[in-house]
Amino acid sequence: MVSNNSEDISPVIYIQNNWDEVVQKIDWKVWVIAKRRGCKNVEGTLRTACLDGSGVPQLKSNDGFKAEAVAKNILRVKHIESGSKISFLSATRLYTDIHKKAIRSLAVTSTDLSVSYSDEGNLIVWNHNRDVLKRKLEGHIGDVYKCRFFPSEKVVLSCGQDLSLKIWDIETDFCVSLKGHTQAVTDFAIVDVGRNVISVSKDGRVKLWNCGDASCIDTLACVSSIINCCAITSVPDVDILGLPDDSPVSEKEVGTKNKVLVFGCEDGWLHAVAVHSRR
Repeated sequence: MVSNNSEDISPVIYIQNNWDEVVQKIDWKVWVIAKRRGCKNVEGTLRTACLDGSGVPQLKSNDGFKAEAVAKNILRVKHIESGSKISFLSATRLYTDIHKKAIRSLAVTSTDLSVSYSDEGNLIVWNHNRDVLKRKLEGHIGDVYKCRFFPSEKVVLSCGQDLSLKIWDIETDFCVSLKGHTQAVTDFAIVDVGRNVISVSKDGRVKLWNCGDASCIDTLACVSSIINCCAITSVPDVDILGLPDDSPVSEKEVGTKNKVLVFGCEDGWLHAVAVHSRR
């Protein structure tokens, strides 16, 4: 049952972004806000009264909040009126020497590598365990919008303002470009192990690519709006996706039979296309 009573709706609790630093200082205050639909915001503070022998802050709170479960890396706050509790975790590690300006895209591997792009114009691969730069990937002209690792975690895919996608071997710095869009490439999806990838663009087109020879296999969809983003998923019942109208399908197309691509547009519409059947 859904209740329209605002008192039955749990609030969203926000806290000062540098709370973990502030609570380490005696008599310093951290602000807390509880927001609940249909109710006035509740604003309060947490003040550090002292630090115990282990350096853990002892907090005093007011204005409808209570600090619970305080430790060096965690703080649980209770909104007294609703009884709602939330735990805030502080960062266990900060990376301050990788980028100096806003980071626009980031991806990590299951081991120790990250790839990221910032407003400095730097697309770089770095080791997040040792906080060291591994390789700078240079070749895009203009901004990079997305960067991700292929499933092998040895190759990076990126796209951007220069109308292209680029495939990078992070060991050798070898780069292959996928070109065919007429406006900036805003996002992409990797199909299965990565023999095929799909891109979306401000030109309103969704394209399927073969990475082996950098060729465009097909244009999957064309809409009248800018396409901003996309995501790919698998469907267990392949029959509902249908079969292609044209046969045979290119031998370059691999692993698309159970895939659906969803893409979001500037005009507010979401579209879905069955990759193999193009429906």
